[in-house]
Amino acid sequence: MTKIIALCGSVWLICGISFGTTIEFSKDGFVLTIPSNWIEIPQKQVAIKAALLSSTYPNAPHESIDHAFQPKSNARWFDYPYIIVQIKNTGRVTEKQLKELNRFSFDSTKGKIEKQLNDQMSKSQMAAFTYDVAHKIIWSELTANVQNEGKMYSLVGAVLTANGSISFYCSCRYTTMKRYYYVFQDIIYSVAISEQLKYK
Repeated sequence: MTKIIALCGSVWLICGISFGTTIEFSKDGFVLTIPSNWIEIPQKQVAIKAALLSSTYPNAPHESIDHAFQPKSNARWFDYPYIIVQIKNTGRVTEKQLKELNRFSFDSTKGKIEKQLNDQMSKSQMAAFTYDVAHKIIWSELTANVQNEGKMYSLVGAVLTANGSISFYCSCRYTTMKRYYYVFQDIIYSVAISEQLKYK
């Protein structure tokens, strides 16, 4: 269960200045701030989305969706833009793994990934992983043509924790990338990890 704990005095450059809402995820050990014109997607809708993804892409690996967010102005749940959050307790990422990030080649695996997604995603391109040492975040970007939707853009940010990561998958239409890039980035940068879960 999430708990809205305060109106935060952060400044958000989204068509002017607006305040953010700080949300505490005590069970998962972190706090984040979303713009005041965004909302957390209800867990019932998150479960429906996860089930839909599972049935639409039966050949792809299935991972749970822990939390999700979108602008209040979206006509439906999970209309673009939206953010999916996954808590990955897969073990601490080592320094050796961080050094090997730049060796990963998305081009060598994208054909397999697109097949797993039933060819509903094509012409995909992923930027090289970069590690933000100061904030302990692994970043990447993805563009792809999605069937019935057109060209999409995603910013991926994995905030490292002692147990793995809190991974953010932020998606919007490619034509709105410039509008939402810094919104996505600021939400991820706002994450504060509990002391016991901090990556050290």
